[in-house]
Amino acid sequence: MLPIERTSPFHGSPIFHKDETTSTMVDAKNLYLQSLPSGTVVWADHQVAGRGRVPGRRWVSEPGENLLFTFFLRKDDVPEPFPSLPVRVGLGVARYLEEVWDLPARVKWPNDVLVKDRKICGILCEVKYEAVFVGIGLNVNQRSFPGELSRRATSIRRERHRRADLEEVLVGVLEGVKAVLGDGEWREGVDRRLWRRGEEVVFLEGDPDRGVRVRGVVEGVGGAGELLLRTEAGVRAFVSGEVEWG
Repeated sequence: MLPIERTSPFHGSPIFHKDETTSTMVDAKNLYLQSLPSGTVVWADHQVAGRGRVPGRRWVSEPGENLLFTFFLRKDDVPEPFPSLPVRVGLGVARYLEEVWDLPARVKWPNDVLVKDRKICGILCEVKYEAVFVGIGLNVNQRSFPGELSRRATSIRRERHRRADLEEVLVGVLEGVKAVLGDGEWREGVDRRLWRRGEEVVFLEGDPDRGVRVRGVVEGVGGAGELLLRTEAGVRAFVSGEVEWG
């Protein structure tokens, strides 16, 4: 694992690159324990055991084609509330895709970014020790996806028909996330891009694989990042679960 020449927008901290790793999340935690500074980034071409928010779900990516990275910030560097971090990070990614690639990005609560109803980015946030760890998988140059993913996933290259420089995208995404973390009006930004806002959806409360199904209209997000759903019983706030794919 070696540092690249460019540095993180967060405090000018180092960005480390690896050809292959088990998990950039694990690598970032190890670097934190070695007293690396807040804002340090670990980026890998391939993850052997990359995982998602829900146990048992894995991130599928062709080696060297996409962005797989984790950065950490000490708690003092992250405006609370911490539970809102996945949607705030999602907003930063969405803004980057809009501004740089002119893509109609949407935030799918709680931790995905979609383009044209297809997943382009997944986010995993964990609070551990005295830091917040943010893992991001962004489909950049991969053109085809296996099985069910062929109709549910997309990439920058698939949408714009040209390759992107991974290092440039990495720094651009980090800059976008940094801007959102300093934006006191992030809720409005998320609401404007919230997937299926104003539409009736099926929400899987709790564990998405075994959760209770709740029907309602997506209203927006609350101050702690919770999903607001208008149901027959009134507006309810949900802190875990996911909106079912339509």
